[in-house]
Amino acid sequence: MIEHPDRELYVELNKFDRLISNLAASMSATIVNSMVIAAVLWNVIDRQRVATWCAVNVLYALSRYAIIFFYRRRFAPAHLRIWRAGTYVSFAVAGILFGSSGLFLMDPAQIEYDIFLYFVAGGMVVGSAGSYHNELPIYFIYSATVFLLPTVGIYLMDLEISKPMIVLGAVFYALVSFMAMRLSRDLRDSLLLRYDNIQLVRRLEEEKANTERLNEQLVEKNRELNELSLVDPLTSLRNRRYLFEIVMPEVEAFGRSDRRTRSMGDNRTSGGLKGYGIFVVDIDHFKQVNDTYGHDSGDMVLVQFADRLRESVRSDDVVSRFGGEEFVVVLKQLQEDHAAGIARKLHGHIRTSTFTISRGRTLNLTCSMGFVFFPLRGSTNREVTFDELISMADGALYHAKSQGRNACVQAVCNGESVDYVLL
Repeated sequence: MIEHPDRELYVELNKFDRLISNLAASMSATIVNSMVIAAVLWNVIDRQRVATWCAVNVLYALSRYAIIFFYRRRFAPAHLRIWRAGTYVSFAVAGILFGSSGLFLMDPAQIEYDIFLYFVAGGMVVGSAGSYHNELPIYFIYSATVFLLPTVGIYLMDLEISKPMIVLGAVFYALVSFMAMRLSRDLRDSLLLRYDNIQLVRRLEEEKANTERLNEQLVEKNRELNELSLVDPLTSLRNRRYLFEIVMPEVEAFGRSDRRTRSMGDNRTSGGLKGYGIFVVDIDHFKQVNDTYGHDSGDMVLVQFADRLRESVRSDDVVSRFGGEEFVVVLKQLQEDHAAGIARKLHGHIRTSTFTISRGRTLNLTCSMGFVFFPLRGSTNREVTFDELISMADGALYHAKSQGRNACVQAVCNGESVDYVLL
């Protein structure tokens, strides 16, 4: 089907395209019919006249194949009027050539051949109604010349014998023409319905594409919102929710895997064991910063403190603000004998940093830190939850504060109890 945005032009283009397609199929019938008539009349009338008429019809049919070939490659909707006018002329010529059999091939002394030619013409009319109702003007141009020329010939050559046949022929032609008009109207309605369906499908596809695009945008916005819900708005660090929704399942799954491995008798050395380091860090005397310099300065300290922690760890480690001035750092794939050294490094980096506050003033701050390495050494082979690990690290933090702050303490499991080691 030929696509076009204009409804009426869509119908006209497709009607014409169907006409050309039917013409391509009917040319073979024209050639066969010409040869059949020539064979029937070969021994009845002058053979040279029959051969000439047959040759002209066959050659003209072949020439129309060439025109159809050109149409398939060069047709453009803008040239529809020119093509239609040329087609009208070609059908008129074809009708004259075929209908001329009624004038040039009939022998008045052989009435049965007159009747044969007359009914061949009638068959051509029916065939043209079926093939060329796409374009009613072409149907009438072709059928009128094919049918009327032999009719006039028969009538003029023998009025009395042919009069009843002429009347019946006229009725027959009227009925076939009415059928052709009905077919043409039905085709037009069918093409209009097809066009409307195509437009409806296209709009539905556009709506579907638009809906899918909106859904993608909604998913992306939801993802962004979910991401924002996992981020602390002040420091841009991960927040408490992220720890318990994302990190906790990962750590606890690792713990279950480690317990299964140990139950199978894998005796790993503590120094080579890799796991998670969970650090709870608190800014010492942070309330004094707010009270002395204001909450704006306190916020500036929190942002810079977050940056110091972030720049001290790897990109795949987790630094989060747990609440207020308390932060949680989760180091992944940490080797156990490196945990204490990293704790000292983090603690020292904060102690030696300078923090800028309002009006360009600077402060030096310290922090207290408690941490635990997971999986726990020296514990029974029971499941340890992420909450328990946070509590152990938090207990180590408070032990550090009880030692005067500015300290780093490790929580070490000793059976069912926990020892705190000051570094």
